[in-house]
Amino acid sequence: MGEPSGKFVSNESAQAKVRVMAAVLLGIGAAAAYWVWPAGITDLPLAAITFGALLRAGASSVIVLLVLAMVALLWAD
Repeated sequence: MGEPSGKFVSNESAQAKVRVMAAVLLGIGAAAAYWVWPAGITDLPLAAITFGALLRAGASSVIVLLVLAMVALLWAD
């Protein structure tokens, strides 16, 4: 057995890089969900919420769920 050539990446190194990518994806997803979330929707009564605000809140929730699913799949490997 000779010296390692550095050509191949170890499993631990690859796992660490994927987990860093998952953490970055989580941060980007949280920022996107916060950006889409309608301001002041939690202060309004249910009857005063417009359909557009409701759609934006739903879109924000979908973004969070998709990002969490992707991060979970990346982290589990």
